[in-house]
Amino acid sequence: MSAVKQPVVAYDLASPLFFSDPEATTFARMRARDPIYFDPGLSAWILTTYEDVSRALKSPDLSVDRNGEIGRSSSHGVAPQLRSVNSIVSQWMIFSDPPRHTRLRSVVAKAFQPQTLRSLLPIIDQTVDDLLDHAEREGAFDVLTDLGVPVSERVTAHLLGLPRESPKQLKSWTENIFGFVGAGNASDDVVYANAAGINAFRTFVAEVIDARRQAPGDDLVTQLLRDAGSDYTEEELVGLVITLIVGAFETTSYSITNGLYALLRHPHQLQLLRAQPELIESAVEETLRFDGPALSVQRRAKCDVTIRDTSIRERDRIYCMLHAANHDPAQFSRPSQLDIARNPKQLGLGLGPHFCLGAWLTRLETQRAILKTVQRFPNLRLAEGSQPQWTANFAIRGLRQLVLSTSLSGWFKRPDN
Repeated sequence: MSAVKQPVVAYDLASPLFFSDPEATTFARMRARDPIYFDPGLSAWILTTYEDVSRALKSPDLSVDRNGEIGRSSSHGVAPQLRSVNSIVSQWMIFSDPPRHTRLRSVVAKAFQPQTLRSLLPIIDQTVDDLLDHAEREGAFDVLTDLGVPVSERVTAHLLGLPRESPKQLKSWTENIFGFVGAGNASDDVVYANAAGINAFRTFVAEVIDARRQAPGDDLVTQLLRDAGSDYTEEELVGLVITLIVGAFETTSYSITNGLYALLRHPHQLQLLRAQPELIESAVEETLRFDGPALSVQRRAKCDVTIRDTSIRERDRIYCMLHAANHDPAQFSRPSQLDIARNPKQLGLGLGPHFCLGAWLTRLETQRAILKTVQRFPNLRLAEGSQPQWTANFAIRGLRQLVLSTSLSGWFKRPDN
């Protein structure tokens, strides 16, 4: 580990206050005083400026391969489970560098081109309409569990041709994976849950793949098998399908939930979107900037590198704080304000060779879900007694729940910010 420059101030990256509002509590000061900061709790460097983060995401000297340590734990009791999980997950596309990453991504990339995904628009719209019909009958709904998650579940199931009874279990498995990957130091419970979940997930996906071999369909798994031929191992195919499911479920559900919460906290912007629905594409880009579905992504130095005046040694870990970069005043004017007309060049879905594969689909699902919701419910507001809480996770930036009222009987108290 390289010699660590002492920070001007100490930062608590494990507190609930940090995860509740990382920009106000930490990132603004960190960018100004310690834009490159070594956190002893995470045993990693922290990057917070737009310039540094964007360069890091594109740098060939920084790797997504975490040297087999996707998750960490200080407990010796879970060491066997930790080794097993890390050995599996480290082979997935999202933790692989070129040329392996290029090889794995290329076999699924064409299925996620805009022209291919436009055919999903009818099922996205029908799904959103059905879910909002239910919300209207109930008078209130949790955006995460009653809209965001079901949209991502049903569209992903349709895209991959998954069994209708599978989504609920899949969501649990994806949560276990992100709980493991995004933990600074995973607890025993997190390691055990993820170990069991990943093995069950692999078995399920392997059965889906085998079923498609026996009876091909009009779905992405069939296309993947056809395009992969005999050039990919069974474990690689299973890992690809799992990666697609995990990314789709978590990214879209939190993009929808965070986006609606951002609009509710900025009622003038919400009114503007209702008056000018043609702004929806720009609005979603802005909500992805303001509170995107990822707090950070990790990189590892492949060689000794220098960022600004700081020497970072080979194998050192780096957290690229996407949320902090998206609030950098050097890149965005008035970054703490939501401006749905700004159409920002945001980093909420990443950048460079590991830019989110399903970004276009996430955008489409989020645009349709948010626009239909705000148009359908003119009295949309936070339900009485609801207290939104953010997930304590370094990978995911998302609300645990967001209960909204669709009638005049609810209320919404605007935060001070």
